[in-house]
This record gives sequence, structure tokens and C-alpha cells, in this order.
Amino acid sequence: MRELVVIDVHRRGWMKVSCDYRVVVSSGGGPTEDRQDRHRFVTAAYQWRGVRRVIRMDDTFDLFFSFDLFSSPGAATLAGWADFLVEKARDAGEAVILVGHSRGGHVIGEAAERAPELMAGLVYVTAVLARPGQNALEAIGANTDDTPLDLSSGGVMTMSAEVATPIFYNRCTPADAAEAGRRLCPEAYAPTATPSSVSWERWGRVPRAYVECSDDRALSLEQQRTMQAFAPCDPVFTLDADHSPFFSAPELLAEAILAAGRSFSATRA
Repeated sequence: MRELVVIDVHRRGWMKVSCDYRVVVSSGGGPTEDRQDRHRFVTAAYQWRGVRRVIRMDDTFDLFFSFDLFSSPGAATLAGWADFLVEKARDAGEAVILVGHSRGGHVIGEAAERAPELMAGLVYVTAVLARPGQNALEAIGANTDDTPLDLSSGGVMTMSAEVATPIFYNRCTPADAAEAGRRLCPEAYAPTATPSSVSWERWGRVPRAYVECSDDRALSLEQQRTMQAFAPCDPVFTLDADHSPFFSAPELLAEAILAAGRSFSATRA
């Protein structure tokens, strides 16, 4: 069996497990420093620890994390994040699966557009699924007036724990929600507003799976399915979870990602 590599691009964290493909996870944003200031927005690689624990139940898996911290979220670009994923996919030396959560869907689409030949498949986890030319807000049918984000900090968006908890963590345990709130950090706004450069000819030929979350208050099930209507995915999994299934349903999320990988493998066979 080959390695499965999970990269969370908030902190460039790596997780290795034995599986058919390497898997790269992009969660909402790009690499950020792990500072302890109060005005945080985006979470880091730790949020996938529940999924990691589930995978660890099989003693054939070998897992570890390493980190390459990166700062200046205000200078981040969608192209830069996509290029980072392509670099890691190329380093893998074999086909990879990209897993995008939330705004991470916008990032993995860009990466697949750049190098579709490196991709075994894309897994969108209650994620932005933008059509050609759409930015992330347009893809979900929103605008800056609809968002609870604070955009007053010159290209950086923030959200307080008090605002984030009922939106992102409504099905999480109080302990997980409290920890997530403490770890929120500022995030770049520019990638959200950048139109997608994907094309049906390149990105569109990469197999896509979607993991729906039925109790998501950040990206409703209706919004998730509206995006899929224009860019169908197969397979589709529906979890009874909120916007943070890595906390509220880690077992189901792990199973869905691995099942998507098996589906991609069968398609390529």
C-alpha cells in the first residue's frame, strides 16, 4: 500500500497513513503563525486530530505531523496557496487526492486546474465549489454584506469566538468549541475575492467527491447542493454534522474521505 499524506495548509501540517493515494487537505485558508493573540479567525492543523485518531485505530497506519510556519496572512494569494499544493503534489511522485474544507475548496480547485495530471481526485468537505470565473462568495451565493466576518483590518478578515461558535461549532462538544475559539486567527481576504481560474477542460476532468454537512450554519445544505448542481460530484456523502465535521463527526468524515479514495481508485483502474 502507498502512503496517504494529509497536509493542512494553515500550518503545513503533515499526516502519513498507509493507503492507495496520497491525500492533501486544504482547510479554508493558507499557512498562518500559531500565535496566542485573541483576534484569531482561521484554525490550524490540530483540528484534524479527531480524524487522525480514527485512522490510528488501524495499527497498519503510520502518522506524524511536521510544521513549516508561515506568517503575513494579509499578503496571501489564491495563486500562492494553489501553487503550494501543486508543489507538494509534485513532490509526492504519484497521483494525489486533494481534500478541501470550507474555503479550502476554492484552493484545491485552483491546484487541480494547474496540474490535473497530478490529481487522483478532489474531495470537497462542506466546501466552496466554484465554477469558472466565480470567487468564493459568488460560489456560495453571498456577498460582503451577508458575511459575519470583520473585514475592517485592511485585507485581513477576523471573527470573534462569540460569533464563530454558533456558526462553525454548533454540533461540537463545549470543550472542542472553546478550544477552537481560542485558536482562531486572522486570515487573508484576497483569496476569497479572487475569481476562480478553473476550466472544465482541466479542473473539470479531475474526479470530484463531496461531503455534505446537513447542520452547517456557515454553508447551508441548500448552498452546498446548489454548487453541486452546476458541478456534479460522485460520490456524495451526507453527514449529520456542522461546519466542523473534523470535530463533530470525525469517524464519519474519515470514512467518507477513505471511501472517496476507493471510488477514485476504481475509476482509474
